[in-house]
Amino acid sequence: MNLQSLLNEKKFSEYIKKLEEYKSFAEKEKFSSLIEEIDSLILNAKSLIKEFKTKKIKETILDLGTKFTRLQINEISEECGIKEEQLIINTVQDMIKNEEIYAKYFTITKSVAFNQQANIDEIDKLMEAYKEWEEKKVRKK
Repeated sequence: MNLQSLLNEKKFSEYIKKLEEYKSFAEKEKFSSLIEEIDSLILNAKSLIKEFKTKKIKETILDLGTKFTRLQINEISEECGIKEEQLIINTVQDMIKNEEIYAKYFTITKSVAFNQQANIDEIDKLMEAYKEWEEKKVRKK
């Protein structure tokens, strides 16, 4: 399978593994400019992986935050399939700081307490704004 196919199918770890094989070959053959380019591709791929995982974690938190008032980090991990606890904790804390969710994170228990009503109200506001936008769009036609 070629590199582009691996990227398109979001098989990031396989993509990085393949790049590392190419890098090893380039090092053996002393292709220094190729090594730099491969390093850059690996770095970009790792960034994409983090972005993809963060998006998945956020989607999971937003979904679960309207269903439960309290969640453990390991429950979020299990639900989204991402095992990197620190990435989940950082994402939760960023979402709280950026007011993407109304919640409080407890370090000692590694749990998140959601202000469920505020989260639901926020979703309702967004849905209402979307409806208004759709109505205006229809009226303009």
